[in-house]
Amino acid sequence: MTSSELPAIEISFSSSESAQTVERNTRVVKRDLRDRISAYGGRVVAATEPGPPGSRSAGVATVGTVLAHVPVALQAVVDMVKILNAWVTERAGRQVALALPDGTTLEIVYGAATTEATLVSAVLERLPD
Repeated sequence: MTSSELPAIEISFSSSESAQTVERNTRVVKRDLRDRISAYGGRVVAATEPGPPGSRSAGVATVGTVLAHVPVALQAVVDMVKILNAWVTERAGRQVALALPDGTTLEIVYGAATTEATLVSAVLERLPD
């Protein structure tokens, strides 16, 4: 299966931080995502459209969106969630929205009590076989 045939997850980064800070920090997390997902045969590319509607809180701007073609494999999804969760938990005001192939949007929000295991399960349940 080629990476373009893998399920695509649209990942949108949002933050209340300054534009320069966010650009610098999202560059790092996007690079980390590309490195980890490609290790499993997937790929991460810049998305041409903004993130899912209604995926942002007031005072929080979407600062970048990528499209991740992720293998339906536990470790690939675990690594993706860990990278995204680490970015969100570094600073208040950050969040990530994952628009899944089935139309569901999951959010990782700073200060939320959702565990990484719960997010991994939710993503895997919604990816096609």
